[in-house]
Amino acid sequence: MLVKGLEYLLESGEGIQQHRPEMTVIHGVDDGVVNVSSGMAVANKFSSLFVPVACGHFVPPEIISEYLI
Repeated sequence: MLVKGLEYLLESGEGIQQHRPEMTVIHGVDDGVVNVSSGMAVANKFSSLFVPVACGHFVPPEIISEYLI
């Protein structure tokens, strides 16, 4: 089920590349739920910044807030 969801994320951007907002993918390097390479693939697919952070699947709000506009 998780793999299908990640595949959907990778494929769902077709045709919207020129209309998408800027995006940053923040990913825990110790994530035991979603592989880091999957986060990198999503960032690459959307030409987005990939930010690996020292945490697991849950990224603390204080880390996320560092990247909010």
